Amino acid sequence: MKTNLAVERYTKALFQIAENKNLSDSALVELEALSAFFSKNSRAFALFDSPVINKSEKRALASKIFESNPESLVKKFLLVLIEKNRTELWPSISKHFSNLLNERKGLVEATIVAARSLSENIREKIRKALEARTRKTVIYKTRVEPDLIGGIQLRLGHLLIDGTLRTKLNELKRELCTMHS
Repeated sequence: MKTNLAVERYTKALFQIAENKNLSDSALVELEALSAFFSKNSRAFALFDSPVINKSEKRALASKIFESNPESLVKKFLLVLIEKNRTELWPSISKHFSNLLNERKGLVEATIVAARSLSENIREKIRKALEARTRKTVIYKTRVEPDLIGGIQLRLGHLLIDGTLRTKLNELKRELCTMHS
């Protein structure tokens, strides 16, 4: 729980500074690029997060990564995380920052998961229904998972709406098992 609170506090601080300097969009691009770099190069992130590597070496590595943009707000933020020994928070910060920026812009991210590919017409109907419900502009990703059997699953932030046949069959199975027990 303390980690989530720390992620929230650090991210809000970065977001407020970025907003004040009109750098929110560019900061998000840099955060996502650095997160992608760390996910592709887990050893690089391990160096930042390692208690064995001293802070000056971590600062030097951050400077090397941001050598094309030495005044980067994200670089300065990473240096703060290094100084405060909070680099373990990094993986969650980029996503949280994106959520804050989307919230400010009136956007919400959704994931539509279906057993088979959905037509553009159906995806648009779902998007419009979600926009009517949330009163926000919906940005969505789609994914196909054949083991859902049928129906769709919607994830909107922390909300999960599961209308899949797999879930309905599992619920029916549980009901039948409790009836015969």
